[in-house]
Amino acid sequence: MKENKYDDNIFFQKYSQMSRSQKGLAG
Repeated sequence: MKENKYDDNIFFQKYSQMSRSQKGLAG
């Protein structure tokens, strides 16, 4: 999946937002 850096970047951003949303500001 390393070939899809763009998709991976979007996935990472969405995952980061989800993680931050769950953990709150502490995340």
